[in-house]
Amino acid sequence: MGTLCTHGSADASADKTLNISTTLGSTRIVIRGRRKLYLVKSLVRIGAWAGAFAFSTTLFSLLCCFRGSFRSFTFIVLVTTKVAFPAWVLFIPFIVGFKHLEGRRLWIILSAGTLIGPLYLLVVGVISQLGRGDVQTIWQGDGIGLGIFGVLPIALGISFVTTALYLLAMKTISYRPSTRAA
Repeated sequence: MGTLCTHGSADASADKTLNISTTLGSTRIVIRGRRKLYLVKSLVRIGAWAGAFAFSTTLFSLLCCFRGSFRSFTFIVLVTTKVAFPAWVLFIPFIVGFKHLEGRRLWIILSAGTLIGPLYLLVVGVISQLGRGDVQTIWQGDGIGLGIFGVLPIALGISFVTTALYLLAMKTISYRPSTRAA
């Protein structure tokens, strides 16, 4: 009842096959071939990047409030995540674009991933200064909080740990022995 099936043409290659079946209002999309594999691998890479980001921001927050309360820990996690999340999102095209992490590509990802956090903060500082912000407060802090120069080493450390954990996870995933019989 109410079934619609669409299949790729007979001359289409296996990576372009798209089957759509609709029955009683429920939709099922099946993507076969290379597109499905590329989509799954991209989602795995983004998931590994998200896991590395969550781990490094949590680790930084634990180091900041070693003897502090749980409230201070959650506050530092929230602030760190809020500041670092845009830089994390900016790096996703690199994560999806560089599929094979060998040789020069590994070093490109490591260096670009390490520098994305500090570069993002520098851009935010320049934009804040263009918005008529106080130059002294933006770059050097106001005595209570750190300025951009004070948080650049922190951003560099978080970016490096996140990128190194991502590369370690991807190397572990890609070199996992196959469980299928040959």
